[in-house]
Amino acid sequence: MNIDFEYQLFDPQWSLSNSKFQKMCMELEWVFFFMGQNGDVLSTDKKYSDSYIEFCEKITGNKISLTAFNKDSIPYWGEINDIEFEKKVNSKITSFEIARTLNLLPENSLICKSQKDLRAINLDNKILKSPFEFSGRGFYFNSAYKGGFPVIIEPFETRIEDFGIRIDLNTLQMRGIQNFVTKQGQFKGGKVVTEEELEKKFDKNILLSICNEYKNLGVKDFIQIDCYSTANEMRYLVEMNHRKTMGDFIVNIEETLKWNSLGVLLLNEKESKQFLKSNKSEYLTLSPAGNMFNCLAVDGVSNECIEELMG
Repeated sequence: MNIDFEYQLFDPQWSLSNSKFQKMCMELEWVFFFMGQNGDVLSTDKKYSDSYIEFCEKITGNKISLTAFNKDSIPYWGEINDIEFEKKVNSKITSFEIARTLNLLPENSLICKSQKDLRAINLDNKILKSPFEFSGRGFYFNSAYKGGFPVIIEPFETRIEDFGIRIDLNTLQMRGIQNFVTKQGQFKGGKVVTEEELEKKFDKNILLSICNEYKNLGVKDFIQIDCYSTANEMRYLVEMNHRKTMGDFIVNIEETLKWNSLGVLLLNEKESKQFLKSNKSEYLTLSPAGNMFNCLAVDGVSNECIEELMG
């Protein structure tokens, strides 16, 4: 399962045989047990215990079979039929230019095209973003940037809440996730945003204008846009992901478990132990044993817990 979709698009070192990317895919491919349909087959060389497969089947009611990894298996996380098109629509340069067209950028945001130009820019209170990095990575402050060009430069803003919004371009149906993201940009989980919250927090006309821009580029099925709120406003279209996301996984889990107040956490071993020590809510561990990150479905994640996770 091509969890490494964005690296395939933008990293010249990517290859199917590269162990770094194989490991990345194997770390998260287990989400397919919860997102796949009954009768689907996961192509992988990773071993899963019978008890784990039975656990997933019991929760979802879907039987997912396994087969040996095949380089010609159907990509699931992101489409690769037209690589150049996917590069364009998933690029942060493209989302930046659309945000500029729609007047959605913070003041003094710009694209810097060379090291010479960078030296002439005042980088105080600025954040530098590599336009081709994996979502949530590639953020730098001031002169710490050592990457290539072009690079996106924006004012640093204190984020209050982070969101991912998936919009069906045919029906215009929207669903949102509040993402639990650390100050360093690391994804720690999320929870589904209700329709009422979506209407209250977001300007639908702005979201529809973003949809139209991507339709004009040739996107026909859906877009998933990242946004965040500050103390003063909502920042729309931080980036657009034309692929599946952990938000899709969280929606699947909510629809499957039907808990009253579901939160999904993705934590390392130390964070997991700390959370479980103080947690009083019902929870399920969804990820298989031995993973670097543990995924927990929790019936009720408190605001205190979220603040602690996000630092």
